[in-house]
Amino acid sequence: MNIKRLGLNVLLMVLLCFVNSAAADWISFGGRIQADYLSVDEDSFAHRDGEEIRRARLYAKGKLGSNWKYKAQYDFAGGGEWKDLHITYVGMENSVIQLGQIFEMVSLEGFTSSKHLMFIERSLPVAFVPDRALGVSYTRWSDHWMFATGYYDRNLRDSDVNSHGASARLAWSTEQNGHLWHLGGSLAWRTTDGGIYRSRTRPESHVTDTRLVNTGHIDGVGDYSTMGLELAWLNGPWSIQTEYMQQNPNRSQASDLSFNSWYVMGSFFFTGESRNYDQNYGIFGSVKPLRKSGAWELGLRYSGIDLNDQEIVGGTMDNWTLGLNWYINSNWKMALNYIDSKAEKGQIKDRPKFTQLRLQYVF
Repeated sequence: MNIKRLGLNVLLMVLLCFVNSAAADWISFGGRIQADYLSVDEDSFAHRDGEEIRRARLYAKGKLGSNWKYKAQYDFAGGGEWKDLHITYVGMENSVIQLGQIFEMVSLEGFTSSKHLMFIERSLPVAFVPDRALGVSYTRWSDHWMFATGYYDRNLRDSDVNSHGASARLAWSTEQNGHLWHLGGSLAWRTTDGGIYRSRTRPESHVTDTRLVNTGHIDGVGDYSTMGLELAWLNGPWSIQTEYMQQNPNRSQASDLSFNSWYVMGSFFFTGESRNYDQNYGIFGSVKPLRKSGAWELGLRYSGIDLNDQEIVGGTMDNWTLGLNWYINSNWKMALNYIDSKAEKGQIKDRPKFTQLRLQYVF
């Protein structure tokens, strides 16, 4: 990583945030910086620890006339890449159409912004969640329902990839006597590039690049489908959320495969805040502290993934994560996670423990 170049880019992002307040209706700027530090208690395998700029994003968004909006977001972290790059038609009641590079609305946690996650990284089922891709989507909502569907090609960074797919998500919610219930599900389908399928994941930390759970390249897979179920409950400072996802690679010369993953997580705000629910997209949003000293949240998560099926030994992983979040104000957040990870792949076993800290600034 070019530290000097990254530092200049981050400085530019911070300077632009001050311009934001004076910008006209047609353009505004914003972004996020997430800096992580990881310490690993290793077991059988080496895991990279240390510091990382996880995300350093800058976006510009605004209006194009009365019925159109746009957003362009670039991430300077790592090698740098475009994230969101799309236009949105908002000229219909309770619905929008997006065109460009957009995020497929698959999974409750998968579609939740990284700014608003309960833990530093998403749960293990993210291995089955599609990334942003060039495409077109339609989203509609009412008082209790939301529905999204779309057709997608490749990601902008994958210029040599030949793959396309489609997905849909449906969610229902209701609030009674302070109890909010969310129930949803999603379906996705995608072709492979050259008939090759692979699924792998890190142990819920992006700093380490060791992926013991890995199917390797599986040949003869023309396409694969993904199914997800989601449930959430919210009552004041308490919340519980769970998802199950299954991915099925379809093989032409052998039996089809089936891999699955899941998580259950919950949190409690000592300071009385509550997670905000966005009915239009069926996800959780930002947390606003009630007092000047900020908001404190304690979370616990269990997640698992199974990439073993038939002759494929991709491995299994089970993680317990204890998290503590300090929402200092609407811009600053500090998160501390302790992850006890247990992975097995054939006769190989690894049980590292991770202590990870994140400092986040959103503008």
